[in-house]
Amino acid sequence: MRNKKAMPETLDTIATRIATLGERVDQRFAQVDQRFEQVDQRFAQVDQRFEQVDQRFEQVDRRFAQIDERFARVDERLDSLSASIDKRFDEVTEALVEQRRYTEFAFDTIRREVLGEMRVGLATTNAGVDRLERKVDRVLDTLTGTASPRRRRRS
Repeated sequence: MRNKKAMPETLDTIATRIATLGERVDQRFAQVDQRFEQVDQRFAQVDQRFEQVDQRFEQVDRRFAQIDERFARVDERLDSLSASIDKRFDEVTEALVEQRRYTEFAFDTIRREVLGEMRVGLATTNAGVDRLERKVDRVLDTLTGTASPRRRRRS
């Protein structure tokens, strides 16, 4: 412990101590002010950096807007192309259906004509064969002197 004897302080020592204390408080406030100035400078740097980041985001946003416009144009072209291709496929389908109808019509016509001609040809051939058979029967009848059994059946 300190000296138990109280030391009488004089007004001068008190004033000196207060002045010293005031100087120290002023120094501390100056240091605090200096630190606040450093903090303000740092915040200014941070604000500047945020401004740069905001500018970069604006650039990126503009670029995305450009890309969106390009995609929209590509989408429009693809839609147009798709519609054109669909139309062409529809036209091809219609042409194939028409070709099928024509082929069926032509086939039916040819079949009717061929069958008709075959019937006429077969009838003519049958008539010719019948006539030939009759002639052969007559010749044989004349040569043999008898009537052919075929001839008898027909009569």
